Amino acid sequence: MGIARGLVPLLVFSLLAGFIACCPTAPEVPEKQTAPSSEVEEESTTWKLQTLTTPSMRYHDTVVRTAARIEEMSGGRLTIEVFPTGEIVSAGEEFGGVNKGIIDACLAGHMNQLNGYPAAGLFYQVVGGMTAAQMQLWYLAGGGDELATRMYEPSNCHYVNTPLLHPPEIWCHSTVPLKRTSDFKDLKIRVAGDAAEILAIMGAATVTFPVTEIYESTTRGIIDAFEYGEPAINWDMKFHEIADYLYLSPSRAPTGGSGFFVNDDSWNDISPELRAMVKYAAMAETQLWYAQELVLNDGAVQQYINYGTLVEPLPAAIDDEFLATAEAFYNEKAEAAPFFKEVFESQRAFKQLCELQNVW
Repeated sequence: MGIARGLVPLLVFSLLAGFIACCPTAPEVPEKQTAPSSEVEEESTTWKLQTLTTPSMRYHDTVVRTAARIEEMSGGRLTIEVFPTGEIVSAGEEFGGVNKGIIDACLAGHMNQLNGYPAAGLFYQVVGGMTAAQMQLWYLAGGGDELATRMYEPSNCHYVNTPLLHPPEIWCHSTVPLKRTSDFKDLKIRVAGDAAEILAIMGAATVTFPVTEIYESTTRGIIDAFEYGEPAINWDMKFHEIADYLYLSPSRAPTGGSGFFVNDDSWNDISPELRAMVKYAAMAETQLWYAQELVLNDGAVQQYINYGTLVEPLPAAIDDEFLATAEAFYNEKAEAAPFFKEVFESQRAFKQLCELQNVW
C-alpha cells in the first residue's frame, strides 16, 4: 500500500505533464507599445509675431499674455516671439509682412487693410454700429468670422479671429473747441477706418497714420485733433498733455478690434491641435481684455477732469449730422459693392437681433 500511495502522485503528475505537452502552445502576447504622444512627435516651432502696438501700451501686454498662454497650453511646442510695431516691418505694415512671409504672424488693424479690402473697415468698427458685446457674438454666431475668412482668402494670410474688442472709444481729443458742424471745415484730424471718409465728407482734413506719431504731430501743430482709443488707454499714452478738449460719444467707435493673422505656410506647418490652441487662446484673451478695460475706464475719465481737461459730451448737432452722414455713406458703399453689402446687412440684422433681446 505504501508503494501504491507513492505511485498515485507520480501518475497524476505524469498525466498532467502529458496533457500539457499535447496542448497547443499559447501564442506569445507582444508587450503593449505606447503610441508616442504628439508632444514627442511634433517638433517645437517658433513664430515671430509683430503687433501694431508699442511695449508701453496695454494692447501690447495682451498680445504678450496670449503668446505665453499658447506656449503653456502647447507644452512648449509652439513659442511666439512678440515684437512691437516697426521692429521687423514698418509700423502699420504688419499684415503685408505676414502676407510676404517676412513674419509668421501679426495683430493688425482691419482699418489698415482698406486699400486692398474695401469692406475691411466693417470688421474694425462701424460708425453707429454694434457694441463690443454684440460684435463678439456676431463674429462667433452671426457669420462674422466666416465673412472675414472669405474676405482675406486671396491673401497668404490665414485669418484666425478678431481679438481685443473693447468698450467705446473717446470720440476725439482736440486742441480747439468743437461746438457746431462748421467747426469741422478744414479741421486737421487724425482718424482711422470708415470715420476718416465720413468726416472728410463733413469737410474735415483727415489723415491716417500710426498711433506712435500722434503725440509729436499734435505738439508740432500738424493736426488739430485726433482719435485713438478708450479713456484708460489714451491716458496711458499721455494724450491729456497735448489736447485741452475731450469729447465723448460712442457713435464714432462703439467698439473696435484688430485681426489676428498667420502666414498660410506657418499655419499649415503646425498640427490641428496647435491651431485650435492658438484660436481659443486668442478668444479667451478677448473676454479678459474687455472685462479689464471696463474697470479701468471707469476711473480714467475722472483723471482727465482732475488734470484740467475739458471733458464734454459731443454736441448733439455734430453727433446727429455725423450719424446721418455715416448712414448715407454705408448705404452708398453697399449699393456699389456686393460683398460690402453682404457684410453690412449681416451686421445690421444681427444688431437688431441683439437689441430685441436686450443684448447691448
